[in-house]
Amino acid sequence: MKYGLGIKILISFIVGGIAILYKLRLDPNKNQSEVSSIVKVPKPFLFKTVTTLSNVPIYFTWITRFDEVNNREILRIGKSYRGTIDLPFFGRHEIFYSITDFQEGSWIVFKPDLVRGSYLNTEVILMFTAINNTAAQFYMKIIYHRSSALFQLTVGRLLKSLTDSQLDKVLVRVRALAISKWAIWQDTPTPVVNSTKSSSRVVIKDRATSDSNTTPGKSESRKRGGKKPH
Repeated sequence: MKYGLGIKILISFIVGGIAILYKLRLDPNKNQSEVSSIVKVPKPFLFKTVTTLSNVPIYFTWITRFDEVNNREILRIGKSYRGTIDLPFFGRHEIFYSITDFQEGSWIVFKPDLVRGSYLNTEVILMFTAINNTAAQFYMKIIYHRSSALFQLTVGRLLKSLTDSQLDKVLVRVRALAISKWAIWQDTPTPVVNSTKSSSRVVIKDRATSDSNTTPGKSESRKRGGKKPH
């Protein structure tokens, strides 16, 4: 009887402790994963490379599929996506995300679609900063917004370790992908039409020389969206 009572008291303490941790709230921003790196391509080209959907599974290997819900829409706040993600130890599941903040060429923020929800409540932030006309800084941050202490002190710590490792690989792949595509873009000949009153002819010029004064790094698209995310 003595040992039985002791076990019951221990179980009560454990259950009570778990309940307290579940109700206790911690700031999830203190457990975020973030990386940044300079990539030697113009900022608009880097933004285009990273936000092209077919490139996402190449540099972010957790995502095996990422599609627009409505592919006729331009990039804007409220645009929705669905995809499939394979998380180590957590398995495969579908994700539904929407753009919640956006500025063309500079940043884009994804959060889970509230209608379908997300257990991990993951926020993804991508930011692009011009260093000069031929280089830009790429920044990526992932936050799991479940604020319960029980989650943050257990599953959250494991997820942060896994995410830190994944983001280090993302940086390497983004650099390699952007630089390789930029090299191909520069080497692709561009047809230039020269016309006169009597005839017209097409002259093939090297893109690297013909576009030397009009590379994507020297102009930016019209900005849309809200304030710069923190």
